[in-house]
Amino acid sequence: MKHFLKKLVVWMFILMTYIGTCSAQLSGTISQFTPSLNLSFTNTETLDSRLTFTRNSIGTRTNSTGLIETVAANQPRFDYDPVTLQARGILIEESRTNLFLRSENFANGTWTKGGGVAVVTDNVEVSPTGTTNAALFTTNTSKLHCFVRQSLTLTNGATYTVSAFVKRYNYDYVGLRVASTGTHAMFNLTTLTWGGSNLSSYQSYGYQSVGNGWYRIWATRTITEATGTNVTGVCLVGTSGEEAPTNLSGGEGLYLFGAQLESGAFVTSYIPTAASSVTRSGDLCLLNNLNWFNPSQGTWIAETVLGQRVTARIIGYDGANNFLGIRSTGQQDTESYNGTASFTKQGVTSTGTVRHGMSYSSSNRVLTREGLTPNTSATSIGSVTQISLGSNPNGTNNLCAWIRKVVYYPRQVSNSLLQSLTQ
Repeated sequence: MKHFLKKLVVWMFILMTYIGTCSAQLSGTISQFTPSLNLSFTNTETLDSRLTFTRNSIGTRTNSTGLIETVAANQPRFDYDPVTLQARGILIEESRTNLFLRSENFANGTWTKGGGVAVVTDNVEVSPTGTTNAALFTTNTSKLHCFVRQSLTLTNGATYTVSAFVKRYNYDYVGLRVASTGTHAMFNLTTLTWGGSNLSSYQSYGYQSVGNGWYRIWATRTITEATGTNVTGVCLVGTSGEEAPTNLSGGEGLYLFGAQLESGAFVTSYIPTAASSVTRSGDLCLLNNLNWFNPSQGTWIAETVLGQRVTARIIGYDGANNFLGIRSTGQQDTESYNGTASFTKQGVTSTGTVRHGMSYSSSNRVLTREGLTPNTSATSIGSVTQISLGSNPNGTNNLCAWIRKVVYYPRQVSNSLLQSLTQ
């Protein structure tokens, strides 16, 4: 009996030791793989209490019903796809100015009507805002210039992007013009294709369906004309993009809303104007109280919808030179920089949803995206006292796109797990 009891005590000791070891291992696993920060910007429109958001002006967004609406100053813009109504995340943009006046009032004298043949009637069609405030733009005769435009002071060598919301009435060919006479980027409202003999004058162009037959179209051009007054606007063009089309008989036209001209190499969210130009301030989203952050080691996972900005921040540390971000080297790459040493993880050309991952310790940084084999640099992230989302903490290098999710682990995960978390 004594022998049996001794064996029982030994087995109980072994069992308790095993349980304790397993518990310690499990505890370590939970500690390592439980994030201390887990932010989703697609499941809620309430900002986490650890975030401070500022934008010193109104902005616009597409709401959950697919309509464009105004958002008050210092309020984040949780944006939605206007067609699928799926949440895109929090929109972080740089400051931009709409140089056009009366962006929704084309019958106003601010807009010059081409050759006396352009007929504009405001407030005849439901616009992408859900309000009947879109204009009907038609020609009353044939084979003449038919446009609405403004004469604005543009700078030689500067790059501008013109955009407008357009919908087919009974004519397919619409042209966007920045400066030079006859230089139109032509868009076909039926085939949804760009063309025309002058399209090569533009560095980029594009369109987005915004529902109910409406499309936002845009074109970007670097000015080669002398600095001074240049005309810019929207027109009906011929089948080859010519300014004086020969295929019109009178009455052809389209619906028009929300014209915008901005200095920059890509289009940004719509900025409504009245009697003067309007500036939308940049968005700044700062993380407060860094008690969740481990300066010695950690792991970031960020999910974004990439836009057209070629040098931008996803996670910004201290000033302008310490970040996890993206840059373009012929395609958009995930990049990490610590103020001294930069390294990248080559990605794919994409403007869709992308997952980025970076882990770090006191002796290295590891970087990947979309499940690719990680790259490693034998350098740390440096000192961190401020953290921002979608820009530097000083409000520069804004993402000009959407952040869907940000997760932070206070431990450096293995390279294989980092790779898996970005798939």
